This record gives sequence, C-alpha cells and structure tokens, in this order.
Amino acid sequence: MRAGGHPLTERAPGPAVSAAESGTGTIGGAGRPTRAELVALGAVLALAAVLRFAWLPTRGQFDADQGHDMLVLRGMVVDGVLPLLGPPTSVGAGHHGALYYYLLAPAAALNGAADPVPVIAFIALLGILAVGLTWWLARSIAGPVAGVASALVLAVSASSVETSTFLWNPNPIPAASALALVGARIAWMRRSARWWLVAALGAMVAMQCHWLASLLVPPLAALWLVDLGRSGPGARRRSLLAAGAGSLAILALGFVPLAIHEASTGGEDVRAIAAWIAGGGDPASLSAPTRVAIAFLRTIGWPIGGLVTDAPLASALALLLVAAVVAWRVILGRGDERAMVAWLGGTLGFAAVALGLLFPSSTIVVPLLPVDHYHAFLDPVVAALVGIGIGAMARGFLSGRSAGIVGVAAAAAILVAIVGWNLATQRPATSALGDWGAARAAADRIIADAGADGEIGLVWLPGIKSPDAIGYPLTVSGRPPADPLTAGTVAVVCDDPFVDDCAGAAELRGLDGAGGAASFDMVDRFTPSPGRTVTVYVRRTPG
Repeated sequence: MRAGGHPLTERAPGPAVSAAESGTGTIGGAGRPTRAELVALGAVLALAAVLRFAWLPTRGQFDADQGHDMLVLRGMVVDGVLPLLGPPTSVGAGHHGALYYYLLAPAAALNGAADPVPVIAFIALLGILAVGLTWWLARSIAGPVAGVASALVLAVSASSVETSTFLWNPNPIPAASALALVGARIAWMRRSARWWLVAALGAMVAMQCHWLASLLVPPLAALWLVDLGRSGPGARRRSLLAAGAGSLAILALGFVPLAIHEASTGGEDVRAIAAWIAGGGDPASLSAPTRVAIAFLRTIGWPIGGLVTDAPLASALALLLVAAVVAWRVILGRGDERAMVAWLGGTLGFAAVALGLLFPSSTIVVPLLPVDHYHAFLDPVVAALVGIGIGAMARGFLSGRSAGIVGVAAAAAILVAIVGWNLATQRPATSALGDWGAARAAADRIIADAGADGEIGLVWLPGIKSPDAIGYPLTVSGRPPADPLTAGTVAVVCDDPFVDDCAGAAELRGLDGAGGAASFDMVDRFTPSPGRTVTVYVRRTPG
C-alpha cells in the first residue's frame, strides 16, 4: 500500500503488476478466457441450472403473494389490464414498482397465465444469469480463479437457489443488481461512459422490484463521481455528464406507471406512505448498534450461510470471511483490484448500516415467511468478494511461488466448506409451506364441494393475508371468488402457525364476515399442505 494513497484515486500500478492485479486485459482483468476456464464456467452454470430447475413446480411456496402476482399477470395477458402499481409493501400501505409485472409478463403469456411454472422458470433463468454476471465481475477484478470461485459460491448458495424457485417480487433483484455492478465495472475499467447507462438500467429494475434496492444507487453514484473526477476537462468529462443525466432519466422512467397512478388518484400511494411515516413509521425494538450488527450478519451471511436465525455460526463465519477479504485486499492489494474491493466493501458497509439504522424491520426475522427481500441486491457483492479473496489466495501458487501452496490450500478449504454447507442445506423437493400443486388441488376440492354452479367465497385467516393463493387457481378454473356475504359456499383457509385454534373458535369467528356461523353447515375439512387447514361451509337455505 502506497503511503497516503486512496484505493479509488491512486495511480495505476507499474509494469511489475500483473494484468489480473491491474485490471487491464482484453476481457476483464485477465485477458480472454482459456478453454479450461470456459469449461469450468460451463460446469458451474450447469450446476446452477440443475439446482434451480430440479423439481421446479413443487420446490417453491405458493401463498398469498404468489397468488396475487399471478392474478395481476393473468389480468395483463388475458384481459389486457395494465397495472400501474406493483406488489404491496409490507409496511406503509404503499406499493413497489409495476415494472416487476412487465418484466414477468412475457413468461406468463406463454401459457396464458394458466399456472405459475413458466414465470418461475424465468425467475430461475434470472438466478442463473446472476451467477454468470457475478463470474464476470469477480474475474475482471481479480482473475479467472476469482471469477469461477464467485460464480460457484452463488451457484450453490442454498439461499440463492431458494429465491430462484418461487414467485416473489424481490427474486429478480440479484440479476438486476449484478447487471448494475457489471455496467459500473466496465464503465470504470474501460473508461466508457455509455456503460453507466447499463448500470442505471440494472439499478432501476432492482429498485422497481423492491424499493430498498435503491440503496444500491449511492455506491454507483459515488463511483461515477470518482470516475468524473479522474476524467479531467474535455470530451470524456462531457460524455460522463451526459451519461449521468441519462442515468437519472433511466431511473425516472421506472416511476412512470406510479406517476400516472398518482396523477389519477390524487397521490393515493404517496399519501398512504406519508401517513404511515407521520404515525411513527416502523418503530425500533432494538438499539441502533444492535440493529446494525444484525444487518451485517443478515446481508453477508444470507448468500453464504443462510438465514441468521437458522445458522448463526455460519453467518458469523461468513461475516468474518468477507471482512477479512476486504481488509486484506484494501491494505495489501494494488491498483484496480484494491480500488474495486474498496468500492464493493463500501457498498456492503453502507447498505448494512443504512438498513440497520433506517429500516428496523430489516433486522426482524419472521419464521415461515420469506426474509431476504431487504438485502437481495447485495448477494452478487458478497459472492464476488469471496471469489476475489479465494483468487488472491490462489494467485501465488499459480504464479509458481512456493509460499502459494498454503494460500491455495486455504482457498480450497474455504471453497469446499462453502459448497459443502450449501449443498447440504438445499431446500426439499416439495415446499413445506405449500406449493402450487397443493393450492390447485385445494381449489379443485373446494369446487367439487360447491357443486357445478354455486358461487364460492373465501375467508383467509389471519385477516392480514389475502385469499389469493386459492383465489388464483379458482379463477383459472373459471370460478373466481365471490363475495363471502352472498356466496352459497364459503371456504375458510386458516394458517395454523399464525392462528390459534384453526379448526375451532378462530374459524367460527372468521365466518362472522360471511354472515355468521349459524348461517352455514360444514361439509368438508382438509389439510392441503402442512400448517394450513381448509374448511368448506355451505350456506343454509332460508326456511
């Protein structure tokens, strides 16, 4: 490390530094890939595909959010209804971006949104794309070993595989954020201003899928500012300023559907969020330092070790590993690699601190519910940093230095441990929370109970969840849910983990909104999936 040098502003290293270390080369930081490297990458991508596409129709959960999204997509591709709002946010009564639906609509159109499998397959493809982009990112910074190692980490990540196998708005984010990072990396490395537009496109898609992915924008903007500062006066500075303006336009473009909605409703969504903020927002139950510590554990531990409450030791080891890599390569690394590690490490640090301080709900884990949405945009960053560290460990051995034997042994041990842990903790072939097949079978049974012509109403317990997990397959079957107050058949769907006494008092109370338990006779009760009870009631005929 040069005295007084800053990772993002010091001059490029001299000739003694290799292409992998300096960031120069034909493609990325290590020249064109060799045949052996392409074979290794192909094997990693094939592994990623196998892990994501195996048992695809059954591995992912199908609950209220998934049913809601499929109903919106069905409205788009069958009825031509274009949404202006995305999925509801978990707080504040607002909505995420509508671009999420437009992204998935072509896949839904393949079968007229008759089932979610084509859409989930597209999300799985995006998961594989994230692996490939992360390979390029790490390779361009620290060479071939770093690229393959980072791709392998993300390919086998049990968390990444899980989020590639069910329908949910945060699940396309890793591919979008990886695109943003690669765009910024190429813009920086090749001094090509137009690649900042690619970075902005990736960031815009990530933001539209979940608003907290907007935390990716400040690190991208910081690197653009440094790029602007090193450009000097002249044509390149003008091109960078134009790219910056274009990037802002791209980010704004994602908000067009929301702007149309707000203009036509008098700012409905904005007013709802403002009211939530005025009411105190999301109150924190933990101290600020504790929240930040948990945020670091969650963001870094998630793609390597899994959910922090399921594997606290693995999350802690992942945090130590990534922190060590960042410190090591920033202090002892040189040139381009040092600058990029400082940037990626700063991205992680900024996001974790912001999540911990500003968004207390990001530190709360709710059992049996998906929990990665707050930090999904950081998964490629974590995998790339791990790969860069492994590449640096192996570099001495590959260059023929005897001291590198220890490094390559350590690199191999770390990689084997990460791969072994994640292969051992892959999710089962059938979702324990209820898959699409279970939802469809439940709808078919309710239809059989209701008869050929009767209207079907749905009541979902707890009331904070929509009935769309069953409402969607009913709609596909030509029996869209009717008003429970008037429907001749009412199905009460109760989630046992969140409701006490599903088959008893809670269920009877749920019928209050349909006219009261005294108005019905029970005709069926079954468990379509673990933790879910469905009871079918038929309305008594007056007199």
